[in-house]
Amino acid sequence: MNKPMGEPSTTRILYAVCALAFTIILFNQLTRERAPPYERVASTDELSRYARSTLAGLQERSIVNNQEYCGVIFEDDRGNLQTSKIYEGERATCDLDWGVPLGNHVVASFHTHGGYDADFDSEMPSVGDLANDIDARIDGFIATPGGRIWHVGWKDEAVTQLCGEGCLKQDPRYDGVQEERIALTYSFDDLQAREGYVTKPE
Repeated sequence: MNKPMGEPSTTRILYAVCALAFTIILFNQLTRERAPPYERVASTDELSRYARSTLAGLQERSIVNNQEYCGVIFEDDRGNLQTSKIYEGERATCDLDWGVPLGNHVVASFHTHGGYDADFDSEMPSVGDLANDIDARIDGFIATPGGRIWHVGWKDEAVTQLCGEGCLKQDPRYDGVQEERIALTYSFDDLQAREGYVTKPE
């Protein structure tokens, strides 16, 4: 025997309660604070040296194949640094998997910018490069066809040349063709202005 459905008024009350509960859950998810960022053990100098060595090993391949390569650097609880799997990207993009062994922590991203191409602003980090690391709350390192390495500082929300033109292997097609004077440091706002953005993403 089928049981009769509840009275219409009771059904409306149940719907209202469910809607209220859903609204509360959604509000809590949207307004909850993120956990504090992980504080790495390795010093900035140690991390920078490790990233430079990692990028130096990828630079020639990146130039020859004219594609980006990317990955993450992670550390264990003692601060021992390791490199994730190296991911092959496209001409101007590179997607990666952040999975690292249990008990380890991602402390930086890295990627190359492929070979020199006059149609790409490849000597500079992009707004997206900086925004991604700020959102992930990790540092970043970027190698350019001109042989530069940029350090992305998420706390300062700025990018700084870790080492200048020719510090890594240089694409022969580059050979000093960069006419723009590139500064040592750019803030988020500087990069936005350079790329024509008007508002900073949340």
